[in-house]
Amino acid sequence: MTQQYAHASTLEAFFESSHLPRDPTQSLPDKYQDYWNLDDIIAEEELIPCTFKFNGDILGVLAKPDSQQSSANSQRQRQIYRIEQTLASKVGFKADVPLWLGIQMAQRDLMEIQSPKLLRNQFLNQLRADSDIVTIRAVSPYVYEVAFKILKVINNYDAKPLIKLFQASFISRFNTLIIPNSSKCTVKLADDFSGSAEKRLSFLEREIYTLNKSQALQYSRWRNKELEQVQRNPDFIFSRENQCMMSNFTIPNAQHMQNTYSDSSMNRKRIKLR
Repeated sequence: MTQQYAHASTLEAFFESSHLPRDPTQSLPDKYQDYWNLDDIIAEEELIPCTFKFNGDILGVLAKPDSQQSSANSQRQRQIYRIEQTLASKVGFKADVPLWLGIQMAQRDLMEIQSPKLLRNQFLNQLRADSDIVTIRAVSPYVYEVAFKILKVINNYDAKPLIKLFQASFISRFNTLIIPNSSKCTVKLADDFSGSAEKRLSFLEREIYTLNKSQALQYSRWRNKELEQVQRNPDFIFSRENQCMMSNFTIPNAQHMQNTYSDSSMNRKRIKLR
């Protein structure tokens, strides 16, 4: 069972949802929930800024120790987290919490989620200006996954334009940055890109880049009679099935995707970013 979901991702569900019936009340099938995806689990551990809306007398928050300590004993202490229990008991206390916890607490009116860097105007304006030159990995290695997990639980009015922006950014980077450079048919050309521009890619984009580069290099070696056959990867981005999916995918489907995600849990409270 785990193998069936091992390669699923939030973004793959995001693309495939454009082929679902246009019924906003229909929930996503279980195959889109990413229960078995390690990358999806790691993405949910991303820290996001939150503000407490209640007093918690016995609540503690883990905080890093002072990094400026220079004593010999501090080397070990830097690896130990201390509990800021007093501050956490006050209304308005700000702390970075895992994404999954922040969403659950916000839906219960216990916290307010502050906009993370990937949803702030500075980063969004960079994507609008020219997404191809943005170092997405510096903001978050799981920028798409984290963004869609937040956007699917906020109100539709705020979510729809942002979904379209991230969708357009990914497609633009896919067409102009990932595929052209990963399709270079020599090891030298591929390594030249790997040493510089690849650092701008998110984890998902690097995964696609590495997969496509591996297939392109194998094909080049096969043409030069250095290999007897190419080991075809079923997830290869240039397979006929994936080509059809990308060619049929258009930006307006972002609205349907957002409806499918957000309305699939209609009994959950919508949250608003601060």
